[in-house]
Amino acid sequence: MRCHKPGLLLNAAAALLLAAVLGAALQREPVLEASSTPPARDAAQAAKVAPAVKAAEPAKVTEPAQAPATPPKGYVGSDMCATCHTGYDAAVNATKHGMSANARTPMAQLGCESCHGPGEAHMNDPEKVKPIQFKKVSTAEANAVCTTCHDRAKHALWEGSQHDQRNVQCISCHSVHSSKSTRAMLKAADESQLCATCHAPIVKKLNRFNHMPVREGKMQCSSCHNTHGSTNVKLLKNGTTVDEACTTCHAEKRGPYLWEHAPVSNSCVTCHDPHGSNNDRMLVAKAPFLCQRCHVTSRHPPTVYDGYLLNNSNNGNKIFGKGCVNCHQQIHGSNHANGQMFLR
Repeated sequence: MRCHKPGLLLNAAAALLLAAVLGAALQREPVLEASSTPPARDAAQAAKVAPAVKAAEPAKVTEPAQAPATPPKGYVGSDMCATCHTGYDAAVNATKHGMSANARTPMAQLGCESCHGPGEAHMNDPEKVKPIQFKKVSTAEANAVCTTCHDRAKHALWEGSQHDQRNVQCISCHSVHSSKSTRAMLKAADESQLCATCHAPIVKKLNRFNHMPVREGKMQCSSCHNTHGSTNVKLLKNGTTVDEACTTCHAEKRGPYLWEHAPVSNSCVTCHDPHGSNNDRMLVAKAPFLCQRCHVTSRHPPTVYDGYLLNNSNNGNKIFGKGCVNCHQQIHGSNHANGQMFLR
């Protein structure tokens, strides 16, 4: 008998195949439910396959270096020094060098002998053998002792600096055994007073009439200068030029401007004295005379303003008061499209 409906045969075959699959599935072993504790054989097998996890070791605490209980050969210890040099130990202990709890300080290492050298030979023959005496050795020898520790950060450029070339000793500014300053172990309580011992003409400018942040305690000489050395001019801390140093604080004058004023682009000290002035805004001269140093033949300066011109025009503001900046207010530079005259 021929079947005229082949689709029925396909459906019947599919049904038989599905029944066979379901029957095989029912005959399989039941699956165990997941358990938090795997069977012993599985645990043993997992232990063989999985890498062993090493228990974390407690972190090792690095103890700060301490002064040796027994001084090295040739050294006698600070207590022995104090038997003759009385009073120094108490003074030194009050300074940063005397902080024995800090492993970096001399007193936490070899004490007095960290700077003055081994003292055994001096103790055996005090008259013939002398320790390192900073005031009696050469500047290079004395500074070499200090730079043994102070050779990084702001001290890294000491060798070859202006002060080094002029044979300035570290102890010229710093007092090692006692200090009058709360910072940097300076010989003077105020930094500007210390600098005035050599730079008196410059420091005297700080007392001039105009506003001076140093005199007001808002900044110090070291705010602008690195006395231990710098790759910049005038031992400046920031910037390779004077302008870059000034704009560290006076950022609004940095520019760049669409219209540049030549003196500003050249150097701030063309018009300003950073150490002090008797003129407004620390100018080196009063306006308009300061402006006329450059603008001699341009428009206003060469004009003779007699009584008629002053009384019958607005020319008075070019001579009296603030002079040029009454009109040319953007004197440091202008970003206005029509600001070539620095009027806006």
